[in-house]
Amino acid sequence: MDKIFPPSLTPSHGQSEALEKIQLAFNDGKRFFVLEGPTGFGKSVVAKAVLNLCGKGFITSPMNTLVSQYSKDRHLELTEVRGQSTYTCTVFRGMDCEQAGDLFEDHSKRCAGYIPARDAFWTARHSVTNLHFLCNAPPIQGAIYPRDVLVVDEAHNLEQKLIDMGLRKISLSQVSALKARPFDFAGDDKKQLACDEVAEWLRYFDSAITHSIDKLSDGKEKRDYERLQQAINFTLDCGDWITWKEKGKLVIAPMSIKRAATPLFRCAKRVLFMSATMGDIPLFLKNLGIEMTRLEFTQRNVRSQRKTEESSIAISAL
Repeated sequence: MDKIFPPSLTPSHGQSEALEKIQLAFNDGKRFFVLEGPTGFGKSVVAKAVLNLCGKGFITSPMNTLVSQYSKDRHLELTEVRGQSTYTCTVFRGMDCEQAGDLFEDHSKRCAGYIPARDAFWTARHSVTNLHFLCNAPPIQGAIYPRDVLVVDEAHNLEQKLIDMGLRKISLSQVSALKARPFDFAGDDKKQLACDEVAEWLRYFDSAITHSIDKLSDGKEKRDYERLQQAINFTLDCGDWITWKEKGKLVIAPMSIKRAATPLFRCAKRVLFMSATMGDIPLFLKNLGIEMTRLEFTQRNVRSQRKTEESSIAISAL
């Protein structure tokens, strides 16, 4: 295990044991591994060691603060990318890259901020980003994709974060701005509507966005419609969702992310879920659409930096 651990660090006994179990599981053909370790266990270092073990990989998390911690840890040597608006483009008057992309046609060719970071992320062997980017950003030409392993840290938040990606409120003003046919569904506020009827209108509105989006001159408005379109398709594709009206707006909300999680898992051959608080692991896997043809549990005491806590390790295979 010392050979796959970051060279500047020494693995604890608990970390070595976890890595051995992960290695055995992946070598045995298992695709999914769930690691629950207490605070102070050093899961971020284990994540990097798993990337070293498997070859090429991504690390992601529903929490942006955790993604930043990964990228700033010099021991881990991970290439990070964030959203365009977080980068300052010195070539284009010091504005953020999102604004520069709206105002200058040659931004993608001359960008000194986001574009180099995006390209470096896709072509590095070991990369880290937030869940939204990994789910929605298309790989560039020459990207290392798919990869050998995906590590999802703070995975207990994964289901809710994926559901939030599809939750949207569509206003009549958004519809009328595109000169599209408005929704007109009978029923009281917060009373569930018939999904079949709403789905038909959503598909129409999705087409209306596609038809009209290139005519929009405001870059922010265009991005907002693109994100709305992503959410509509995300919700329709999930296969299990609800809808209602609320203060004149149409609300759509996924109820299940089994089908929606599949594209995320396509980015790697193996997946490691990690958290200090996984909760009900069989239920977690079931909600993600992972069939538990064989589920094994082992429990052991792991000494963290603060105290001794119980840690669970679960292995499941498709």
